[in-house]
Amino acid sequence: MTGKPSASPDVKKVFDSGVVSKKSTYEDALSKERPALQEKYRAHFENHKLDALLFPTTPVAARPILENNETIDADGTLVPSFPVYTQNMNPGSYAGVPGVSIPAGETTEGLPVGMHLEGSKGSVKKLLKIAQIVHRLIME
Repeated sequence: MTGKPSASPDVKKVFDSGVVSKKSTYEDALSKERPALQEKYRAHFENHKLDALLFPTTPVAARPILENNETIDADGTLVPSFPVYTQNMNPGSYAGVPGVSIPAGETTEGLPVGMHLEGSKGSVKKLLKIAQIVHRLIME
């Protein structure tokens, strides 16, 4: 990977806390927690006969770049932006299932909005086909 690491204070706080560097925590996550989450995803897709999950990429719309991006108003409370903007992406990323975000138009202020699709393990090709269809329908 090239480029500068994220300058977000929220990301820096995670790295500075030492959570990322604790080998036993990481190994536990890989050997216990991730397989349990993967099984929940597998069972959910199988039990409900799903090909994909569709949800907003972020729970709030994008903000202008020049605004203060360290905090955001979430339901009347000022909270750190990073966890709010990443919360919808975390479970699938942790589980290692395929996911794709697609543009889904703009807010009335002209800011981008996205939709995210997640598939079951091993469904990358199917998920990309579904994403193409959804994108075409949204953008018509």
